[in-house]
Amino acid sequence: CAAVLQVAAAGAVCNLLLGFSSVRQPLIKAGVLQALLPLTASMLPELRLYAAWALKNVSHEAEPEVQQQLLAGLSWLGFRALLVGDDDVSVQEQAAGLLQNWCKGSAGVEQVGCW
Repeated sequence: CAAVLQVAAAGAVCNLLLGFSSVRQPLIKAGVLQALLPLTASMLPELRLYAAWALKNVSHEAEPEVQQQLLAGLSWLGFRALLVGDDDVSVQEQAAGLLQNWCKGSAGVEQVGCW
């Protein structure tokens, strides 16, 4: 089933986007963010969880350009839905971690403030 494959792939991508991963930058350059961002609105809770988790991982100590891509690709309403509107507490936890990563440093707070 395609949904099972999507869930498995999104789960694997979570680990591949950690800061110490050697494939993190190649995945970002290949457009993984554009593939993950729509999954945050999936009807499947597992896909929302893995998408939020992967975005949290990629946002950790990310370059400003990557942070900008994330902020541009995820609407405030979409992010708010993850943070406080999702029925799955695990999704909310990952969204809170994403917000925490975005707000590290004054530049990050400024970017989020302008969002």
